[in-house]
Amino acid sequence: MKRWWLLGCLGLLLGTKANAIPFPPLAVVSEARALSVEIQGKNGGFDSSAYEAVRHLISDLIADGTVDRFTVYRYYSNGGFAACIELGISTVATRLRELEQQLLGIPYDTATTAVFVGPERHCP
Repeated sequence: MKRWWLLGCLGLLLGTKANAIPFPPLAVVSEARALSVEIQGKNGGFDSSAYEAVRHLISDLIADGTVDRFTVYRYYSNGGFAACIELGISTVATRLRELEQQLLGIPYDTATTAVFVGPERHCP
């Protein structure tokens, strides 16, 4: 009987220790830390200077450590790509909005080029 009581106490003690493991709050887990970036040609044309500006900005972000992951998912036959950039561990998440504005602020010819930039939780 005493063994069962000790076993029960041990189980109770281990059960409470397992619940004491700190987990980040749900808001932190679901916070956006990546951007989906897509630039592609349309109507038979493509703004190559805007494409080069996007590539240059992303390469600068990688070089200075702001972005840790850059994944290209697709290259388009008429020019451009679809990609994801993910912030580095030491980069604050509020910087994501600034990067989005920088990418959207690059001038491009709307008649020949389509640009999409949007937040993601992380790059797959």
